[in-house]
Amino acid sequence: TLTRFFALHAGVLPGLLIAVLVVHVALFRRHGITVKNPDRGPDQFFWPDQVLKDAVACLAVLLTIGGLAVWVGAELGAPANPAEAYSAARPEWYFLFLFQFLKFFHGEVGEILGAIVIPGLVMLVFFLMPLIGRSRLGHRLNIVVVTALIAGSAGLTWLAIREDYQARWVSADTFAEVEQALDKIDTELRRDKASSAYHGKSREEQLSLWAQGNSGSTEQLLASYQAYSQYNKSQEYLEAVEQAKAEGHRAQQLAAAGIPPGGALALLRTDPKTQGPKLFRKHCASCHDHVDSSGHGIREPRPLEYPIDETTGKPDLEATPVPNGAPNLYGFASRAWLKGFLNPKELGHVKQDKETFLVTDAPYFGNTVHREGEMVAWVGNNLSDLDEEQQAQLDQVVIALSAEAALPAQRQADEKSRESGDIEAGHTALVEEFACTDCHKFGDEDPEAGAPDLTGYGSRQWLIDFLSNPAHERFYEESNDRMPAFAAGEPDDPNNLLDRQSLELLVDWLRGDWTEQVR
Repeated sequence: TLTRFFALHAGVLPGLLIAVLVVHVALFRRHGITVKNPDRGPDQFFWPDQVLKDAVACLAVLLTIGGLAVWVGAELGAPANPAEAYSAARPEWYFLFLFQFLKFFHGEVGEILGAIVIPGLVMLVFFLMPLIGRSRLGHRLNIVVVTALIAGSAGLTWLAIREDYQARWVSADTFAEVEQALDKIDTELRRDKASSAYHGKSREEQLSLWAQGNSGSTEQLLASYQAYSQYNKSQEYLEAVEQAKAEGHRAQQLAAAGIPPGGALALLRTDPKTQGPKLFRKHCASCHDHVDSSGHGIREPRPLEYPIDETTGKPDLEATPVPNGAPNLYGFASRAWLKGFLNPKELGHVKQDKETFLVTDAPYFGNTVHREGEMVAWVGNNLSDLDEEQQAQLDQVVIALSAEAALPAQRQADEKSRESGDIEAGHTALVEEFACTDCHKFGDEDPEAGAPDLTGYGSRQWLIDFLSNPAHERFYEESNDRMPAFAAGEPDDPNNLLDRQSLELLVDWLRGDWTEQVR
C-alpha cells in the first residue's frame, strides 16, 4: 500500500497536474480572462506581464522553501520499521484535525462514519457551493459553513496538540491523589494476591472501591483518573518522540559508513546499541535490572513474594520472603561490578520495602537462592577483614578477572595493567592466596566442584554460552536458579527463545561493544 501510494503521489498525480495545467494555459490563451468589472482597466498581455507576475510568485515560494530547507531542515528520523509499534505516529499538523475527529468514533461502523461518510458529505457540500451561492442567502450560508469548518478544524487541531503535549504543561503533582490511591491498591494486590478485594477488577472499579472505603468522592476520583490516564498517554508520546529522535541520530551515524545491502533498516536491526535495550526489556527485565549508580536505566517493579499459607490461602507475611529477582547487569564483569561482587556488604545485600511490598535493590545474589549459597558464605568469611596487603591482592584479582572479559571500555586500562604486571599477579592471587580454583575452573585448573568456569569470564563467547544454557556443566549445572536457556538447541532451532543474531546483539550491548562514532 505504501509503495503504491508513493507511486501515485510521486508519479501519477504530478503527471496529471502538468497535463491539467497545459490545458488550463491553452484555454487561458485562447479565451482570455473575463473580468468582473470591465471598467477597471485595459487588457494585459500574457507575455510578458502575466508571466512576470507568475515568475515573481514562484520565486517567492522557492525562496521560502529553500530558506526553510537551509535553516530549519527536514526531519530525518530512523528508517520506518513496520515490525515495531510506534506510539507517537501522527499525521502532519494540517491533518491533525481529522486524526482528532476520528477519536470520537468507535468500532468498525464508527470508523467508516468518521473516515469516509462524514468527510464525503463535507466534500459534497463544497462541490455544491457554487450552486448554493447563486443567491444572497446561499452565499451567506456558504460563508457560515466555511467559517464553521475552519473553526472546528482549528479547535480539533488544538485538542490533538494539547493531548500529546499535556505532560509538558501539567505538573505531575496535579494527580497526587490518584497516584496515592493507585499505589495503595497495588500494594494491597501485591500483599494479598487473589484474596484482595481489588483482584480481577478494572482500574475504574478498583478506584470506586477505594473511594467508598476512604469516604472519598467516586465521581471526582474517576474524573481525575481519566485526566491522569491522558497525562500518561502524553508521557508515552513524548518518550516515543525522543526515542525516535535518538534512533534517527543513530541511523545517521551508522549510515556514514555506508548503507548495507539489506537497506537502511538493517543499520538499526543489527545495531547492539539500538536493539540491546529492547531485547533486555523483553527477555531479561522481569528478573534483572540494568541500572547505573545514579539510578538511571532499566528497572521493572518487582513484587516482594511470600510463601502461601496452606490454611488461609493467603501469603504468610511472617515467613521469610521468597527470592524474586536476579543481579543488576549494568557493567557486568567490569572492575567496578566485580569489586562490588566481592564485597561482603554488597554480594548478599537486598533491600526489601515491606510497606510497598517491593524489592527495591538487589545488585548481586541478594534476591536469588544463591544469597544463602557457598559463594556468599565464602565472601563473608574470607573477605571481611583484609589487611592492606590482602586488599591489594584482591584488587589485583578483580583486575585480572575483569581482563578476562576484554571489555571495550577497559581496553586501555587492561593494557596498562598487563604491562605493570597486575594481571599476572592477579592470576597468581586468584589461584594461590584466595584459592578460587578450589571451586571454579580457571585456565588449566579444573576442580571437582561445579561452580561457574572463570576462564574468559564475561567475554563475548562466555556470555553467549552462558545465556544459551546456564545449566550447562560449565556454569550452574545443579544450582541454576530459574535462569532460562535462551538458545540451548542448534543455532537455527525454532524452539530457541532467542535466535543467534538477537543473542549476539544482547551480549554486545551488555558488554558495551558497539560502534559509538562512525565518522
